[in-house]
Amino acid sequence: MEAYFFGQRKSIPPDFAEWLNPRVTAAVSIDMHRGHLDESPDCPCPAPRGREIVEPINAFHRICRRQGVPVIHVKTVLRASGVDDTKGYRSAWRLTFPMTAGPIPNADAHGLQGTRWTEFVTEVLLDDHVVDSKKRLSIFYPTDLDFLLRNLRRRTVVLTGGFTDCCVLNAAFDAANR
Repeated sequence: MEAYFFGQRKSIPPDFAEWLNPRVTAAVSIDMHRGHLDESPDCPCPAPRGREIVEPINAFHRICRRQGVPVIHVKTVLRASGVDDTKGYRSAWRLTFPMTAGPIPNADAHGLQGTRWTEFVTEVLLDDHVVDSKKRLSIFYPTDLDFLLRNLRRRTVVLTGGFTDCCVLNAAFDAANR
């Protein structure tokens, strides 16, 4: 078996076989929605480099499905009233992201229920699973993802997504600690 690390193809040692067993693995795609990937200037939390990985993620998911690996799509969906974030306890990213990326004119619309910003950009098939209760950086807190994984009898997750330094990183730490 082989994998890519920092763009270089490398052989996977045999010890990884138990971790990459399709019978106990799920592919989890994180926040591949228009709120990050839309090309319009009012995109509330743009991740333009993420657009480049939409098709590779779609291709990876197709391979997973053929191998019997369930595909789970997780996205942020916040109540339109704002109680989950802007009118409740604000997410930390709302304070730090503008410090590094500059002002984001439509940031308050990010992840709002019923808006186009929560629509997936990647392919979501009928047999895929959707978790749309993500409120913060973790894909587990306060979602039902752990419950879903247990019912699918999956103990290994392969993570994909555009914010590898944020939500994907948090997901990796959170998954490793379960």
